[in-house]
Amino acid sequence: MEPANHALLRKEHVAFYGYTPFPPVTSLHSNFSGLTTAFRSLRLCSGASRDDLLYLVDIHYGYTPRGPLNFHPGLYVRNGVTNKEPVLAAAGDETRLPVWISTFSLESVILLPPVDLEAKNPTRDLVEEILRASTTSTAAAGTEGNGARHVTFRFAIEVGVKMREREEFEWVDANGLATTTNENGGSGSSSASAAAGFADTDTPTKGHRFVLLRCPRPTTISSPSSSAEAADDLPEQGEILAELVFANVIDLTRIFTLELKGAGLTGELGDRWTLMVVMTALRIYWLRTYGKTGKAVIWAGEKVRGL
Repeated sequence: MEPANHALLRKEHVAFYGYTPFPPVTSLHSNFSGLTTAFRSLRLCSGASRDDLLYLVDIHYGYTPRGPLNFHPGLYVRNGVTNKEPVLAAAGDETRLPVWISTFSLESVILLPPVDLEAKNPTRDLVEEILRASTTSTAAAGTEGNGARHVTFRFAIEVGVKMREREEFEWVDANGLATTTNENGGSGSSSASAAAGFADTDTPTKGHRFVLLRCPRPTTISSPSSSAEAADDLPEQGEILAELVFANVIDLTRIFTLELKGAGLTGELGDRWTLMVVMTALRIYWLRTYGKTGKAVIWAGEKVRGL
């Protein structure tokens, strides 16, 4: 359920021009409005119900060079509720390779509108961002061994409304983490280990669950005036910014529910950041559909590439 103060939370933040801002809760549903629509499109809806259609998502199988992904399979989010609307953003394979090779690919392409999109120039080329999969150890610093390994999906994006700064974030497979609360409050040696401290929340955890965290920023020497102002708009390390929960198999229409939290909910990270979160969630869905989010598959891809 969306919080009652949703409108108040986002009132002070200017929407990124060109599309409707996303609400605190969005959900992805199958599209059974026609005989073939279920194979060609999905419904991205406001809230947890499929009744309030927000955007139409086209499924691009890569058999034709249609759209910005060309021959790369993936998903197109239309800037509206029909397939006649222009493509707002896309998420797909980095390259078109044979199945036995692409199975172990670790990188995905996310295409977003440019940062400086203006009303007088709406046909600017989409900007390419990368979503990278990896397996990460939860072992604490200074301990021997690799500890339990889990899956993460990391990306970088500009954050903020007026003053933008590029930061890194990662989706963490919460089902692969410990379910007991960390005595240190989740302040581990990495943002992934910090997620273990938030594994027990007041949000229902039915179905496969991912949480989005901000990666630790490298220690650098910069202008105190600019960096301090930008840092005020960023969440503390370990704070959950979004939660992605995939529905159980008994749910015939709902695929996942995406809920913004903390600084991700207030809008202070910017609407473009929120769009990136939505697109990476859609990409994780696509990878999960084809069995590419498993720890063994991603670990094998790391070994194939010598990582």
